[in-house]
Amino acid sequence: MPNYVVDTSSLVNLRQYYPSAAFSALWDKIGSLAKEEKMIAPMQVYRELKSKDDELLEWAKQHKTMFKENKNDEIKFAATLTDKYRAMRSTDSAVEKADPLVIAMAYSRSRERLDGEWAVVTEEGDGPGQIPQILKVYKLLRYKLVDVILEEGWSFVAPSAL
Repeated sequence: MPNYVVDTSSLVNLRQYYPSAAFSALWDKIGSLAKEEKMIAPMQVYRELKSKDDELLEWAKQHKTMFKENKNDEIKFAATLTDKYRAMRSTDSAVEKADPLVIAMAYSRSRERLDGEWAVVTEEGDGPGQIPQILKVYKLLRYKLVDVILEEGWSFVAPSAL
């Protein structure tokens, strides 16, 4: 099973489509991946989450160790991506986009074979310059949140329903 570098979009979808009140077991499983450092994210993802003060930000604060500062080589690679792909550039000069840092973190860890294979978890569309297209260029795995659930073999069916 791969390890995961998660994009803001997947965490936002977790909150939007799987609210913790109804899917607490899912949130616990993702929290376990974070605690085991099998799911990480650049610190910039955390900064993006801080734009809304909600249950997702509270969860992120409880799992803050999953958010890592990018290493120098990752920052340089992210800069290369923003130069090469217009969609990677932030339209707001005050806020740096996490997308290139997410890709750079997964790329660096995959190349270094740190703890095995690394996949990017994102809900982004497949348009030009978006994460999925760039992952194809660099031969990195792309998962959606539901793919993580399936890959990890998690089941949330009540035993009586079987």
